[in-house]
Amino acid sequence: MGVSAIQIGNLLDRLNNTIQKELHVKKTGIIKSFDKALKQSKQHANILANTQVIASSLEINDTEELYEHGRMFIVSGVDYISFVNVRGTVVARGHSEFRFGDNLSNYPFIQAALKQQSNSLITNFDKSTYFLSLVPVF
Repeated sequence: MGVSAIQIGNLLDRLNNTIQKELHVKKTGIIKSFDKALKQSKQHANILANTQVIASSLEINDTEELYEHGRMFIVSGVDYISFVNVRGTVVARGHSEFRFGDNLSNYPFIQAALKQQSNSLITNFDKSTYFLSLVPVF
């Protein structure tokens, strides 16, 4: 009993279709997970940006107060929080108490935030890949 080239071709086509369907399902799941993470990131950023103590602390460069508020979110599963002043200089990081003073204004997404534009994205930043949400503080 032999297997014809047509049968092999049909088998390969079915296998390819099955693989494509499985990839689509996995891709859709990953996209949904990313969308959920970006949404949560944006919610956290909006909460912080709309807190009066954050605005006041940024105005006077109160590193300690900003670190403490950022740290509250770090313990709730957020990995990275930076508070940046209007010149693009990091005033505080919620994930690293003594790491501040560097300027991030050379990043396009920071430049947009400094122009009062909110943004959420996935990007390589600070030696890692992050879901970032940038929200201006008024």
